[in-house]
Amino acid sequence: ALIFGFALIVRLALLWASPDPMVGKTYAVIASNILSGNGYSASIEAPFEPTVSRGPVYPVVLAAAWSIGGKSIRVAQCVGILLDLLTVAIVLWLAAHWLNWIGVMSAGLLYAALPFAAGQSVQVMAETTTGALLMLGLLLLAQCVSDDRPLPPARLIFGGVAWGAAT
Repeated sequence: ALIFGFALIVRLALLWASPDPMVGKTYAVIASNILSGNGYSASIEAPFEPTVSRGPVYPVVLAAAWSIGGKSIRVAQCVGILLDLLTVAIVLWLAAHWLNWIGVMSAGLLYAALPFAAGQSVQVMAETTTGALLMLGLLLLAQCVSDDRPLPPARLIFGGVAWGAAT
């Protein structure tokens, strides 16, 4: 709980200190087009041609967040913070299975304070979503090799899907 609190404080301080975050304009346009029913397009006006210029996961996450909380940069930043806090949880879980208490605390605090992770979580960019998906895939696949049981196919599949979605 202390590490989550620390991670949240760091990210909220950055949120407060970044009144003009870096916004991936293409991501925002694609998310807006998804919300408006114009498909997966980076066009700002008709005709809305499909694009492959950006991976689909972040614009879909952004569109979903905007459909719930309204089309706002702050909503997008809050989603980034939540995804990065998920990554903190995964780091702690992984560390708890291979390290002693000091190692777990060190790994959690280092990630919580990592400038790149904390800074990216308040930017409207895909890096936080990608990082969370990579760590989720690692978590699922690491569980497969750390247990003495047969490899569960569902974990292997979902771990691979998480890694595929990250790319």
